[in-house]
Amino acid sequence: MKEYAIEQRRFNEKVFGRGTRSIDSVEGLLNKYAREGWRLHTMMTSPTRDEKTQLTTMVFERDIPDPSPEPVRQAAVTAVCPKCGSVLKPGSGFCTNCGTRLG
Repeated sequence: MKEYAIEQRRFNEKVFGRGTRSIDSVEGLLNKYAREGWRLHTMMTSPTRDEKTQLTTMVFERDIPDPSPEPVRQAAVTAVCPKCGSVLKPGSGFCTNCGTRLG
């Protein structure tokens, strides 16, 4: 199974006026998701109306392990007296109810 996450951000061409391009911010976001086990599925970028910022939409995916089925429990084997049907204690040599000799 797969799990998806969508991250949508507006990035300025220059962040905080220091000349840092928005690609640095995108890489930071990619690294954050990668540390959490996500992979980039799709990425779309489109300019906004003022053309100084861009809208970036990233879709991330990761595998979700299928829940493992519970182990099948085997029923406890109980011995029953062939004559009277009483439940026998393990290793009994005779039935405690009717006295039938076993084995």
